Amino acid sequence: MTYFKDYIECPEPYARRPLPNYEVKPLKQDHIAVCAMQMDTRPIDAGNPEPGVRANVEHLCEMVEGAMMWPTIAPKQLFCFPEFCLTGLDYVWTRKQWLRISIDLEGEELKRIGRTAKALGCHIALACHIREKDWPDHYFSASVIVGPQGTVIHKHWKAIRDPGRLEYATTVHDVLDEFVERYGWDAVWPVARTEIGNIATYVCSEGFQPETARVFAFKGAEILVRLIAAGGYNYSETPGIGDSRITMRAQCIENHCYGIYANSGSWAPQWISNAMGGSSMIIDPNGNVLKEATSAHETVVGEVIPIAAFRSRHSIPNLRKELYAPAYAQYEGKYPPNMFSEYLPEDAVDAIKYVRRKARW
Repeated sequence: MTYFKDYIECPEPYARRPLPNYEVKPLKQDHIAVCAMQMDTRPIDAGNPEPGVRANVEHLCEMVEGAMMWPTIAPKQLFCFPEFCLTGLDYVWTRKQWLRISIDLEGEELKRIGRTAKALGCHIALACHIREKDWPDHYFSASVIVGPQGTVIHKHWKAIRDPGRLEYATTVHDVLDEFVERYGWDAVWPVARTEIGNIATYVCSEGFQPETARVFAFKGAEILVRLIAAGGYNYSETPGIGDSRITMRAQCIENHCYGIYANSGSWAPQWISNAMGGSSMIIDPNGNVLKEATSAHETVVGEVIPIAAFRSRHSIPNLRKELYAPAYAQYEGKYPPNMFSEYLPEDAVDAIKYVRRKARW
């Protein structure tokens, strides 16, 4: 009983924790206000995508400007927009169409978003499809953060996806060897170290595997941002996916991180309005939902995070990796890496056929 009493009273060394055991930037403030932006995406014409994309960019910026005033937790430091927010999605788009639809990181779309971020002094995270000049004929589903200086401060290619489903953008795993040779392993799972906290962004299917959030936590993530479309739906009948809302909460618990789950409203022209939208939410490190969208319609979900107090007691996960590493080393995944280094599918049907041929089991 003496030991238990002493422990509860927290004598040294329990009374004070050391600084975080991961890389950080000094915080600008003790509390930050964050928003999951449940946006309705306007349909675009794949034959002439520029007007539609431009309209979605303007709408995104208008939502940020409006959200600065409502909900009334101002000023706000981080706005998170869902997957496909600039383009929507159509299963029949070909690679040639995707290459035209996708945006350049140095293009006017992100410059326009950057002007809003700079004017309001905030960070804007979004998921969009991009082209990279060093990767001809590839297009990528990526999450980016535009900082208060008005420039892109963080980029993460979607690392994995369910091959052959939905869009067939190149992932890190699809060109793994060349990616690592060019950029190094640290670039596979980047964490944005900002003055409002360490932020990890990931897109949709990346979150179907718990290792994604865990690796980000190993690297010092404090806020997990999952940008998704149609994630208000219960996928329990789909093997290996389940309910992505519940898995997001679990990832916050397992890794002791805050979470922002930004889902779409209406996200594709051929879908029923708001089908599978909704449930955007802010989650605390215990998995509690602090705020959640009460409908599938366009809305803003905002909450305040006590980031300084959280950082004072936060650390990377305590894992006995020696127990698990041999099992991971012996495991062989269903799909091999570098599939898109060998061949680039022309459309969704071609992608499905190709990855089925490449499957190991």
